[in-house]
Amino acid sequence: MLLISANSNFGTISNPGSIPNSYIDLNGRSCDQDLFGTLAINQAIENVITTMPGECLFNTLLFSPLYEILFDNYSEGLEEQIFSKIELFVPIKVLRDQAQFDYDPAEHILYVSIPWVSLDGTMHDVFKRHIGR
Repeated sequence: MLLISANSNFGTISNPGSIPNSYIDLNGRSCDQDLFGTLAINQAIENVITTMPGECLFNTLLFSPLYEILFDNYSEGLEEQIFSKIELFVPIKVLRDQAQFDYDPAEHILYVSIPWVSLDGTMHDVFKRHIGR
């Protein structure tokens, strides 16, 4: 059996090795770059609002009540719960007064428009999706 130091990627603190990272993000950037921008934040918002309760076993707080709008009886106040969940997991401030939720009960489709601004104020965008069965 060879020693682990025989591996060309092996390294120590005093002599670090390197392992090439062949992974890229959805925008084609190498993963050795910061993956942060409006597209990344919009994807994070989508991940939060489409996670159902119990889906993330190791982070039980990560879920959205969005399924109640689509599949159960719609009740007032769910939008605020969704905004709070987004702000809990994504470093943004939701512009609540400009947000829109348009629900088509016949088709079970929700049209979502959520304007947001980053906490440091350097980025802003509007998250727009239609979500349904």
